[in-house]
Amino acid sequence: MKRVLFVDDEPNVLDGLRRTLRHLRDQWQMEFASGGEQALALLQQREFDVVISDMRMPGIDGAELLSRVAKNYPATIRIILSGQSNQERVLRVVGPAHQFLSKPSDSQEIQEKIEAVCRLQSAVRDRRLVEVTSRIESLPSLPYVFCTLVKELQRCDPDLPYIASLISNDIAMTAKVMQLVNSSFFGLSQRFSSPLEAVTYLGLERIRPLALSACIFSQLSSASAILPWLDELTDHSLMVGLAAQRIAERLGAEERVCEEAFLAGMLHNVGKLILMTRLTDEYNVVRQMAKQSLKPECEIEREVIGTSHAELGGYILSLWGLSQEVVAAAAWHHTPTDSGDSHWSLLSLVHVADAYSASGPTYRNQVDKAYLSQIGELENVAAWQEAIDSLWAEEALR
Repeated sequence: MKRVLFVDDEPNVLDGLRRTLRHLRDQWQMEFASGGEQALALLQQREFDVVISDMRMPGIDGAELLSRVAKNYPATIRIILSGQSNQERVLRVVGPAHQFLSKPSDSQEIQEKIEAVCRLQSAVRDRRLVEVTSRIESLPSLPYVFCTLVKELQRCDPDLPYIASLISNDIAMTAKVMQLVNSSFFGLSQRFSSPLEAVTYLGLERIRPLALSACIFSQLSSASAILPWLDELTDHSLMVGLAAQRIAERLGAEERVCEEAFLAGMLHNVGKLILMTRLTDEYNVVRQMAKQSLKPECEIEREVIGTSHAELGGYILSLWGLSQEVVAAAAWHHTPTDSGDSHWSLLSLVHVADAYSASGPTYRNQVDKAYLSQIGELENVAAWQEAIDSLWAEEALR
């Protein structure tokens, strides 16, 4: 049973949460704290899976509370539930909070958010990996991309479309921007499906302080030994994003779905970025073993590390509030049958795009034919492959 702690200094808010969430008493063990001090006292007494806090409270406010939770209880999922969305408060909470829900939020929304994250957390299994992933506030970008972005933001008249293109071609920046724009940090009511759209909507007045002051982006050292890995990972992720988008277009999907297909492809291997930067030595062992084995790399990851990049990627994207379709594409792109899909989805597109965008027949043989038959698309895969091959032919001519 999940343990959830709600924190708010207004008694009527806590009473309202008790009433609206009463039907979940058989699924969650809930406690309610009237402020940051009481919340910290409860956290010292027992472990909680989730802390959901108001932002503006006397004494220890939501940002300070979640910062302490992140430091002392790193496996705990941290969510802000607040009506406060001005920029100063967002800058303080953007690091320690995984998600931001706006008041009023109904019980169904709260339940769906918590259950989605907890489901992916259980897939990781290893508590150490849960703690490592939950602690992450930003992932590192390629040095050239990061430095170019900072330089452009510091200009008197920055080019917003250029900034958007830089972000959309970087795995870490894309993930972070989509976390912010889709997790109610700014109280936005619509959902965004592409980093280009998200950056344009946020505008320079928000992107500049977030990037330069709140440190939502970070760069990998130009001397880092893993720089070649990150270069390779970025190139492959872009290829998969473009290929998934091309398949969606071939299927006649609407523009928003095509944009989401690119996003899902761009982020499908974000778990590898976690392994590269947070468990570098162990991941180096995985890569060395993969060179000498016919086993898929994700299987070797489970043997050496205890989980695969797919589960880790799905978990962090779920933590950061991305859509469940994008989360599923990351979490199950190597094992799509586990998703329970009955028709094509972003996962289907990314699974096939990942296999056909990699070099060598071994990768292409990793297409799950049983899954494709399950969703009724096995006979169409040849056309999907043709669409991807034509894309690469077009790219080669550019």
